[in-house]
Amino acid sequence: MTPGRAKWAATAPPLVPEFLHDLTTPNSQLEARVRDQPLMTRNPLLGWQLIAGVLLLINLLQLFLSA
Repeated sequence: MTPGRAKWAATAPPLVPEFLHDLTTPNSQLEARVRDQPLMTRNPLLGWQLIAGVLLLINLLQLFLSA
């Protein structure tokens, strides 16, 4: 923590130092909950990209097998 921030946190209301601590220290319980979520909930864009990629591969395979 920079000296200016430490000085400000010492004179701030009681919840501010706790908030700053939460910003700089990872919450392991929250990380575990996020990690346990399904892919489509955690990262929907990646999920749809994977689905589109699999469908593309299936279409290409069908194209080459029918030729």
